[in-house]
Amino acid sequence: ASQHTNEACFGVQVHVLERDALRAVEAGLHLISALRRMYPAQFELRAQGFDRLIGDATAREKIERGVSVEEVVSAWRQPLNDFETQRRACFLYE
Repeated sequence: ASQHTNEACFGVQVHVLERDALRAVEAGLHLISALRRMYPAQFELRAQGFDRLIGDATAREKIERGVSVEEVVSAWRQPLNDFETQRRACFLYE
């Protein structure tokens, strides 16, 4: 699209078939991790923007050290579960 119209970019196009099952952040981290492994010299992650979007530098730093995405995401599970419990307590309806 736009600047690459009519150019062979050798990219990928993702089609989400089960929207409710998609964990977009985790999928994005898997893509970043794979690209870093496949193209270590060419892949550049803009740290400031990435850290701002994901919340802090922790996930990026772990991925840069080669920590698996599963391990990065598992560190979020308990805080997310705690948040979900607190969030549900505020619902007026189920």
